[in-house]
Amino acid sequence: MIDMMLEGAAELEKTLLRLEKKTAKKVVRKAVRAGAKPTLTTAKNNAASMVGGKMGALIKKNIVIKAYKKQRSGSFALAVRMRSGVAEFIHITADGERYYIPMAIEYGHALPGAGGGKSKDVVAVPFMRNAIGIGIPQAKRIIKNEIVKGINQLAKT
Repeated sequence: MIDMMLEGAAELEKTLLRLEKKTAKKVVRKAVRAGAKPTLTTAKNNAASMVGGKMGALIKKNIVIKAYKKQRSGSFALAVRMRSGVAEFIHITADGERYYIPMAIEYGHALPGAGGGKSKDVVAVPFMRNAIGIGIPQAKRIIKNEIVKGINQLAKT
């Protein structure tokens, strides 16, 4: 999970605290979702271009923005991640071992029978990590702008 600190967040927080709680949550949720969209787009494009083929297309189709379960009252978080329950992502060997293919692609893996992963024979293709690294500055800017825009819209009504 990646934590972010927004510049000027203290002023935004003071303004949000003056709003009705339900309205403030709505503004923040909308802003965080908008901030995650560039990372989602980049991850999908990376999957198609860096991984390629049928697996790249399948990964691209199954990258989504998903909300985390509440850890504590008043918290909200989203993650750009793989959709769960996709059978094509699970590979079961003759020994009965299960492998999650997107993770093997993201972090690299050893060839079958090559020492249990002591060395990476197949190089990592970090389609998700690259998207997150590129998307953080853009996400911060979008979140801040969306919160300001949401507050301004509420002030007009």
